[in-house]
Amino acid sequence: MKFTKLARIAATAVATCGLAVALTACGGSGSSGYQVAVPSDATNEARALLLLQDQGLITLSEGAGLTATKNDITDNPYNIEIVETEAASVPRMLQDVDLAVINGNYALGAGLDPSTALA
Repeated sequence: MKFTKLARIAATAVATCGLAVALTACGGSGSSGYQVAVPSDATNEARALLLLQDQGLITLSEGAGLTATKNDITDNPYNIEIVETEAASVPRMLQDVDLAVINGNYALGAGLDPSTALA
């Protein structure tokens, strides 16, 4: 077995999805009726919906997992409107929605600090 000496050639950021609150006041009436932007591609939308479920905001159908879509939402006690948009556009949606689930790489690219994510 040959061993090769490894050298660092570049730095990279690794960040997961996070839940960001819009900088404007949350809309909706009282504690319901919020708009939440999520990535529209299959993999990232499912991850976003699972994050919302983990935070107790929605319930997904049993076994939806990494194939979940907004059609799998079985309980939506806060009457959340899921706004699907292209993943790279989600950070720009913050001014138009109440919450957004943003991929870490797009959050970093938009100058957002993933350590300030709500979840």
